[in-house]
Amino acid sequence: TRDQAGLREAIARLRDGGIRTSLFIDPDATMVRASRELGADAIELHTGSYAHHPDAPHTIRALQDATALGASLGLAV
Repeated sequence: TRDQAGLREAIARLRDGGIRTSLFIDPDATMVRASRELGADAIELHTGSYAHHPDAPHTIRALQDATALGASLGLAV
């Protein structure tokens, strides 16, 4: 994100209000880790690459890896 400080602040304000946050991200390890660092409670993975190339092994693998990483970091996926 271009404004990580602003996003981190917005997530913190929502959390202070009892609102859980979820970020919609690409299935990429850097994005998963950044979501956790920003304070998100959950992530939703973009499945566009898989939808357009369901037979390409790397598309489903990216979703599987991002799911496992997110869960290991305590994010709902």
